[in-house]
Amino acid sequence: MSLAKEYSISLGLTDEEISDLKEGQPVSFIFTDEDFPKINVVIEHKEDDLPLDDYMKLSVDTSLEQV
Repeated sequence: MSLAKEYSISLGLTDEEISDLKEGQPVSFIFTDEDFPKINVVIEHKEDDLPLDDYMKLSVDTSLEQV
């Protein structure tokens, strides 16, 4: 059985967060809800022309899944 899930995230940044990014500091968002797993999103500045792996990483911690 295949589980098809689609997630869409839209984030708004404050002027302070944009300034932090320009200064090289990453901006983090942590989303938690009792009905969904914890989601941690980090936005950071990257140089141009890097491999896709350097721009986007996805990891899933399955150690907390219920049996």
